[in-house]
Amino acid sequence: MERKKKLKERIVIWALDPFHGRTPEHVRAALYVENLARILRAKVEPVFILSPNVFYLPIDYFVPPEKSEYITIAQRELNSLLQSFGSKRFLPGRVLCDDAFTRRGTIQTFVTYAKGRNAVLIFSPTQGRRGLPRFWLGSFTETLLMYSPIPIITVNPKTKAKLRFQNVIYPTDLSSHSQKTLNAFLPVAKLMNAKIHLLHGLQGSMTNATLAYEGLSDVAFNFYTQEMKRIKKSREKQIGAWAKICKSHGVNTTTEIAEDQTQVLDTVLKVAKRKKANLIAMATTSGPFENLMTGGITRQVVRYADIPVWIMHQQRRSSDGTKS
Repeated sequence: MERKKKLKERIVIWALDPFHGRTPEHVRAALYVENLARILRAKVEPVFILSPNVFYLPIDYFVPPEKSEYITIAQRELNSLLQSFGSKRFLPGRVLCDDAFTRRGTIQTFVTYAKGRNAVLIFSPTQGRRGLPRFWLGSFTETLLMYSPIPIITVNPKTKAKLRFQNVIYPTDLSSHSQKTLNAFLPVAKLMNAKIHLLHGLQGSMTNATLAYEGLSDVAFNFYTQEMKRIKKSREKQIGAWAKICKSHGVNTTTEIAEDQTQVLDTVLKVAKRKKANLIAMATTSGPFENLMTGGITRQVVRYADIPVWIMHQQRRSSDGTKS
């Protein structure tokens, strides 16, 4: 008699800071990740990473015996918080200790652990801060977006605690990176029994009103008008092909080409509200420098969306052939 192969348990890593106690945000996050794990048929492993970077302490605090004392306190706080949730889907919490005094070093330790656990997803709530007060957000979740090869789902304090995911908005620039991320998301969408709305924006394109305002000659006006029609037709064909791929995987899919002149962020949030979306899924390929200078579309969506955001970082090759 052949032994049935035991399926590997799916793991969702929850980046959890226990030192704020049982806050309303923690309770909402716990309900959300518990439901998410149920849909994905997974267990949740809460993980807190203890490092000088987290508490802004000198690195010499993280040597024996002080180091072991911090670990003991953190583990006690984590256990107490998890016990208050009382979920059978939650595995025992884990405290990681890292001596790195940089955000990137701390994130690399966290990601290495998640990869070692074969995590299918990282759940990382944010503080929803902006401007200078968003430094903590930049310290962990937003840095995680840049370096984690494992998909991440975020919620901020404004996130509505929807426990179902029928409607998903997938904003895309129709790049190969975005297509790879969509392919990776399709199995998740199928488990969620969700419908995907593919959204592509022609922001930056010149509409007829804009062209007329610019006072272009009739020849130039006609040229740009025809060119925009050609571009739109090409994009419609491309996004339609993506929709067919989604449907071939059993995921109901619709498409939309947005032509308004608003910012990408505004378009995404407006369409998400109109479609009554429960989740935004998207790719991110921006490097650290670009995120510092522009804020990054993905990071903006994470900060301002009032629904959860699923993100996957696609590595890209730089001019020297290395991946970032």
